[in-house]
Amino acid sequence: MEIQIDTQFLANDSNIFDFYYKNKKLWLVMTREINSVFEINDGIYIGKVNKSLMLNKYKTDYKLTGKWETASICQLNEEYICFELDSNLDSIILLNRTRQVELPVFNNKIHLSNVQTKIEDQQYHVYFVFDGKIYSANFMTKYETYYLMMKFQWSSNQLLTSVTYYEVPSLNMSSILNEVSLNVNVKIDEKVLEDNYQFSSFSVIDNDLTNLEDLPSDDIDGNLNGSLSTDVFETLNKKKLLIVFYNTLMRSKFYYLLDSATKVNVTDYYYFERQIYQLNIKKENGITINSSKPKFRAGINAVNEHVLSIYFQPSKIYERFQYYLTFEERASQNSCHIAIERGEQDIEVPYDKLESLKTLSKNVVDIFISIFDDQDLIRKEKVKFKEGIYKKIITLP
Repeated sequence: MEIQIDTQFLANDSNIFDFYYKNKKLWLVMTREINSVFEINDGIYIGKVNKSLMLNKYKTDYKLTGKWETASICQLNEEYICFELDSNLDSIILLNRTRQVELPVFNNKIHLSNVQTKIEDQQYHVYFVFDGKIYSANFMTKYETYYLMMKFQWSSNQLLTSVTYYEVPSLNMSSILNEVSLNVNVKIDEKVLEDNYQFSSFSVIDNDLTNLEDLPSDDIDGNLNGSLSTDVFETLNKKKLLIVFYNTLMRSKFYYLLDSATKVNVTDYYYFERQIYQLNIKKENGITINSSKPKFRAGINAVNEHVLSIYFQPSKIYERFQYYLTFEERASQNSCHIAIERGEQDIEVPYDKLESLKTLSKNVVDIFISIFDDQDLIRKEKVKFKEGIYKKIITLP
C-alpha cells in the first residue's frame, strides 16, 4: 500500500497523521530502512512513527537552499577532521529520528568528540551551514575517520557511526572485596597482531565517551594484565573496558572496545569511602562495567501519630551489620537512632528523644535507614512512603 500526503497539510511545525482503512485506524510501524529526514518545501522535517506518523520541523534560523555542496574529508589527528571545500563552514548539522544537533566548525575543522556522545551505532543526514544557509552535504567518495574506538564513515549525504571491537578468547577478573583494585587478565596470540602494532594498555571510558582513563598494564609474552582502581567508579557511571594498541609506524594509539568470545558475568563488591558498592561486569555490547550501591528496599507502609509501620529488605551483603531507623533534625542534623531488623515492623515515634533534637521554633525531622559497621556509617538512605511519594513525616512544634 502506498499513500501520498499533500504538503498543504503540513500546516504546523509539529504534525500528526492517522491513517484509516475501511473505517479502522491503522497501526503504523517504522522500519530502519525508511528515511527519517525529509526536505519539504523550505524546511527539514524529522519523521517518527508511534502508531501514527509524526512529522516535526527541524527548528533553525537558517534557510534551506535545496542545493548540494561537495566536500572531501581529511583526518588531521586523533581528535580533529577537516572538511575540504570552497566555502568556510559555520557549522554542520547532523539529523536522525532520535538526535538533532548543530556542531560548530572553526576553519573548516571539527572536534570528533562532538560528533558522537554515546557508544552506539548511528546513522545521520549531514548538512553544511554557511552564509546563513543550509546545504545538503555531498561526499563524492567514502571517507573513514576514527575517534577512540568509534569509526565514522562519511558517504553521499550520510554519516554512519559504528563501534570497533577487539575480541579475545576469554577475560579473567579477580575478586576485589577488601582490595582497592580489580585485576584484569586476557591472553592473546601476539602472532596475529598486524605489523607495527603492539599492546599499549587497557583503558576504561564512560558510556558517553568521556572520562577516558588508561590503566596500569603490562604484557608478558601475550599475557596482558591491567589494574583497575576502584577510584574510577566514584561517579557510578556505566563504563566500557577498552584495549589499546600502539602503531609504531604511525606513532599513534588505536582504541578498541574489548569483547570476549566466552561469556562474562562477574558480580562482586568493593569498599569506597567507607561504603559498599556492587560491581557487575558483563559481556553486553562489549565488556560493560556497572557500579552501584547494593539493592536496598525500605519504606513506610502506614503512619499515625504514634507508630511508623516500616518495611526493610537490604541486600545480603549487609547481613553482618547493624540497622537503625534514624531521626534527623533537618537544620542542625542532630539525630537519634532506633535499632531495627529486616522485614516489616512497627516503630513507636520516640517523641522524648526528638525533643532533644530541637534547635528552632519549628523543626522538621527527616527519617532515614542507617547501616553501621560498629561505629562506622556505611549506608544512609531517606525513607519513603510505599507509593514512592516523599512527605514530611514529623514536624516538631
